[in-house]
Amino acid sequence: MSLTFQNDPTLQALEESVISLGKEVTLDPQRSALAIVDMQVDYCAPTGQFAKQLNADVSPNQEIIDRLTQFAARFRAAGSPVIFTRMIEIPELMPENLARKILSYPNPLRLCDPKTDGFNYFGIHPVDGDYEIVKNTYNSFLSDASYQLLVNARIETARLEDIFQKHNTQHLVWTGVLTARCVQASLLGSVDRGYDNVLPFDLVSMPAGPLRVKHFSAISEMDILFAEVTRSDKISFGQKR
Repeated sequence: MSLTFQNDPTLQALEESVISLGKEVTLDPQRSALAIVDMQVDYCAPTGQFAKQLNADVSPNQEIIDRLTQFAARFRAAGSPVIFTRMIEIPELMPENLARKILSYPNPLRLCDPKTDGFNYFGIHPVDGDYEIVKNTYNSFLSDASYQLLVNARIETARLEDIFQKHNTQHLVWTGVLTARCVQASLLGSVDRGYDNVLPFDLVSMPAGPLRVKHFSAISEMDILFAEVTRSDKISFGQKR
């Protein structure tokens, strides 16, 4: 992993502190699950709305795809569930508090509208046996009210708690985009529900430029209290006794 902030000593130190994380983590495959968050056209593709409307360089979001694909294959081979989430970030399908915040901006973005290509997966997608979650909040754990909004719009989705209960899951590995938004919100939601969390820092991302500061800051914050932060090649499977 190359350094992004060579010309800023403070930010370089932040990045180096993240890259230095690499604790060995052993997971029980019978009690672990992989969540792949919001790998969608609008967030990851050069033709997506994040790139077009914000002039954002989303190439870092694309750079994790190959590693993430191989990592997901390891979970499937171990018999652990793989769960993909997709976000809907348009006010009329979101809870009122989030909609108000979005509409408070002068030019609110409409991202991952189910009626557009921006909602589709980008670079990686579910295979037979994987689970899919559609969500309208940054936290992947849908409240009853948020879930009902989707039901009323005739949008089908599973719910994370049901999947985890089915598989007796206790250990969650969070990957995908955007690090300081949906990944972090979901991981914190998981903490509140009593799950143990792992964050492979080389499998989460945000666009280049100023948002990379938020990316590394969020990883550092999650490492302090909320997750085991490590590199994906440091994560292995082994039955705990």
